[in-house]
Amino acid sequence: IPAAVMRKKFSCTRGSLADVTECVESEKNTTNDPTFEMSLEQKLQYVLKTLNDIRQEDQIIAKKFLHIYAEIKKSKVRQSCMIHQDMLDEVFIREHDNVKVPHMCDAPVNKRSSQALKQCGVTRMNIKSKRFSCS
Repeated sequence: IPAAVMRKKFSCTRGSLADVTECVESEKNTTNDPTFEMSLEQKLQYVLKTLNDIRQEDQIIAKKFLHIYAEIKKSKVRQSCMIHQDMLDEVFIREHDNVKVPHMCDAPVNKRSSQALKQCGVTRMNIKSKRFSCS
């Protein structure tokens, strides 16, 4: 908005009722309103047309938003699948190494005793909390 128009609008907001009325009347002649010289019926038609245009644009934007939302969901699923696949690959590699090289080194002492304790129903948590159960 040009500074002259801003000053004019600002000057219209102050003063007596007669000054404001005179200012508003002078602005009517210089306005860029497309509905300025339309009848009431034409103005209503213009408003309806504008409303329909806005609704159409809103529908287009909503479709774009839903498309973007679906793409984000697909991307998250792909990323999750890749992470899980990496985890599975790592487990399979470890298991392959354990099967391939079982006798190269001794198994840890905890591993041997933990199997026997697990068969009796004692778990690491039970030992740490000094509670023993048969579950």
